[in-house]
Amino acid sequence: MIDMDMIEKADEIMRAFQKEVYELCEKNISPTEVTTSYMVAGILMKTAVEIYVSTLDEQAVMKVLDAVRDTVPLVAEKMQREFSEVTYH
Repeated sequence: MIDMDMIEKADEIMRAFQKEVYELCEKNISPTEVTTSYMVAGILMKTAVEIYVSTLDEQAVMKVLDAVRDTVPLVAEKMQREFSEVTYH
């Protein structure tokens, strides 16, 4: 049986961690230099691959990356919705 309290707690922990990661990224992204966004994203991807490689074999890592690729359209759609809700002053 699925423990919904446990799932909610895990989700809360993940959201808090992602918030911390975003805050660290914001410190290293220049609002006028888009290349700093690419640098930060590249470092995050490299670090993720290093973490996966340290615990999974290469074939398993490639499966994870395939799954990530499959989620790109969903993430892009979500980000577009979030950006469309932003009010600029």
